[in-house]
Amino acid sequence: MTSKTYYRNKQWKVVSEGKNVFLIETRKDGSEGYWATAKELATSEGDHTVIEHVMEKSWVDPGLFEAGLRMALQVSGLRPNYNLDVALTRGMKMRYRIHDKSH
Repeated sequence: MTSKTYYRNKQWKVVSEGKNVFLIETRKDGSEGYWATAKELATSEGDHTVIEHVMEKSWVDPGLFEAGLRMALQVSGLRPNYNLDVALTRGMKMRYRIHDKSH
């Protein structure tokens, strides 16, 4: 199956394969790492979303992740079943609580 790249930044790319759209981490060495389907990105599991899970990782650049996330949702045509801005804010709060060295 062929894939098409719709978007790429320094850390993420949005790719489609058939009817599936993926957000894929791209590493400096060119390898691929963490990935999620647009359907996973658009779905909340109770109080937790993939967004919060990814945002709490120290290696993630939040701005680059948000840009890739929004593009993956746009390309897929999916709308999240949760408030995207609230999830991003909650992810940032979790990130700083986990990585705050002053405590």
